[in-house]
Amino acid sequence: MRPRASSPVTRRAVRVRGTVQGVGFRPAMYRLAKAVGVGGLVRNDRHGVWLEIEGSQEAVAQFIKALPRAAPPSARIESVATWEKEVRGDRDLVIAASTDDHST
Repeated sequence: MRPRASSPVTRRAVRVRGTVQGVGFRPAMYRLAKAVGVGGLVRNDRHGVWLEIEGSQEAVAQFIKALPRAAPPSARIESVATWEKEVRGDRDLVIAASTDDHST
């Protein structure tokens, strides 16, 4: 399932809103990240789930496309928004502590 790493590295922020906390969403995103070969972070905040996904353009696109199917059965995704971020060199996905201060 890993795409070729031939394309430039990119980083995308991903905001997921809905019933995505307390349902195993972050571990599911960790498994998906491992499967497609991306790094970054995932955390809960007051708006839902915040992810930053980094890897080849193909891998990041594959992650975002697969995200709804990879969500746990009890999750209910209302919206997913993405935008470009600055590359940081992350190779593994980190499940970060929940926070209340993320405003996006």
